[in-house]
Amino acid sequence: MAAQDTTSELLTNALFLLARHPVYWGQLCLEFAGKHELDLSVGALLSSKLIENILHETLRLYLIFPLLGRVALRDTQLLVGSGLHQDRPMLIPKGTAVNMGYYALHRDPEVFGSDVEVFRPERWDSIKSKQWEFLGFGSGNRACLGQQKALIEASYVFARLAQSIEQLSSADSRDWKGR
Repeated sequence: MAAQDTTSELLTNALFLLARHPVYWGQLCLEFAGKHELDLSVGALLSSKLIENILHETLRLYLIFPLLGRVALRDTQLLVGSGLHQDRPMLIPKGTAVNMGYYALHRDPEVFGSDVEVFRPERWDSIKSKQWEFLGFGSGNRACLGQQKALIEASYVFARLAQSIEQLSSADSRDWKGR
């Protein structure tokens, strides 16, 4: 299911944000105006810093999978996570359910700045999150296998839409609400 829904959810969330922040849509239109379909190769799409920033910022704010749950198969000791400053070892006993909330992770002001609730794609020009600070598609050996597929498809759709739709606007001012 994720392989089929990830792209559509990413596009829907990004379009929601772009309709609320039309300056970025205008930038996309300028970037792709007059480009021939042959200019929209995978390499060209993935090299668009604007699209990359918009997609990362969308995933930062509205993740496709906001929670990750695991159960410890054996007693496990994490190197950090306990103590007043979360810098001490933490024991996770066998059978313990552990849930990770990406929502909080992606709103860490030490990584993403003090305006973590604001859609600001250009933040990705200056921040370089570490491996476990941004998990738009997970990370490590269990990262989403469809990551490249979703990013390429979303990039292509944005490039083609930007070539044919001059303006994007929101029909209302209601906040985003997930289901």
